[in-house]
Amino acid sequence: MNLLQLLAWGSAGITLLMLLGFVVASLIRNNGIVDILWGPAQLAFLAAGLGASHGIYGDPLPLHPGLIMLGCWAVRLAVHIGIRNWGKPEDRRYAGFRRRWGSRQLLGALFQVFLLQALLAAGLASATAVLLTTSQGTPWMPGMILGAIIWAAGFLMEWAADAQLQGFKSRGGAGFCREGLWAWSRHPNYFGEVLLWWGYGIFVLAHSGSFIALVSPLIITWLILGVSGVPMLERSMKARDGFEEYARRTSKFIPWPPKGPDRT
Repeated sequence: MNLLQLLAWGSAGITLLMLLGFVVASLIRNNGIVDILWGPAQLAFLAAGLGASHGIYGDPLPLHPGLIMLGCWAVRLAVHIGIRNWGKPEDRRYAGFRRRWGSRQLLGALFQVFLLQALLAAGLASATAVLLTTSQGTPWMPGMILGAIIWAAGFLMEWAADAQLQGFKSRGGAGFCREGLWAWSRHPNYFGEVLLWWGYGIFVLAHSGSFIALVSPLIITWLILGVSGVPMLERSMKARDGFEEYARRTSKFIPWPPKGPDRT
């Protein structure tokens, strides 16, 4: 199966998952379910691509460390967001969309939330598509080892940051979390997310020699730093008491030792 064929089949898998999510979200009136599907969308791409490749084109099913990386990321993220959102009302982002859509809520949710996420998820799957269309017999190259190390560092950082923030909130912590990684970055979980995707992209690039693999980390970096990640959270954080002092002492994104208090 060539790259375009696999992208088509994989994107169809993502779209089907998002359409199912749209139906469920319409029934429970909570479009926040799309956040839970962000990780599984990559598994839907993988399943559809592998299923079509093996069942239609007769290609062998690949077993590759890169796919293990993808699976670990997708499962952890889905479980984390699912537990975090369980039993809670619709996220204020989607509630705001719902108010603006008025009587066109179904169309708005379908196109602005679920199908838009499907499009972004398909772009994010570029590295996986390259991986699946590359010979699986390639020995480990130095670039693959480097990519795997970067991925592991990002994965552990995101997991630790999410756990630290959840622990802070569960103890009723007030103000901004400054524990662990959160003392070094205002968004260490997002930094870990970007880092692991660059590790994954480098791994696939070294394995395949195709720079298309870097489309995935470029998309996630753009989303987190320029669209819905850091900018959105920063806007909401600025409205809270103590943000100026917190921002002065704590790096915005890249983890860095916190600054000490002002001396007079």
